[in-house]
Amino acid sequence: MADPQGLFSTARLLLGQSNKGAPNQARLRRGVSTAYYGLFHSALRSASDALVGFNGRNHPRYETIYRSFQHRLMKDNCLAVDKPALGARAAKAMGANRVSQEIRDFASAFVALQERRHWADYSPSGKITRSEALDLIDQAEFAAAQLKAADRNERQNFLAFLMLGVRE
Repeated sequence: MADPQGLFSTARLLLGQSNKGAPNQARLRRGVSTAYYGLFHSALRSASDALVGFNGRNHPRYETIYRSFQHRLMKDNCLAVDKPALGARAAKAMGANRVSQEIRDFASAFVALQERRHWADYSPSGKITRSEALDLIDQAEFAAAQLKAADRNERQNFLAFLMLGVRE
């Protein structure tokens, strides 16, 4: 299982904070991608811990939950909750007409980081600065902390929605 904090640390190392000279574009892009995966795995770990339990990490059902998430569905459902008032589908999943700022912070960052990860991994053109890459890593770490800080019941509803969605 990927360690979210380890991924955030690796993203920072790729940016060369302790190295002399500016990092090349390959390291900057890899840092952005790694920051996204830190955020992604923070959600997967939180959901799996909630449904199976921290002590159940060696059980097959833990991996089943962990591997059930899909990047595209997560992005779509993050877009659905990052609003002042939720639509019917998101409100049904969340059991409320709006979500906390913590959940909105996570959702907004998840969408932004996923888009930048796609650019970093697949775009043949464009450049990113070290400062921009650091900002994205900071945003990913902040969003992971916000998810952890969210009300337990709201967080669990949100994570279930990210994993499975809901029919109207």
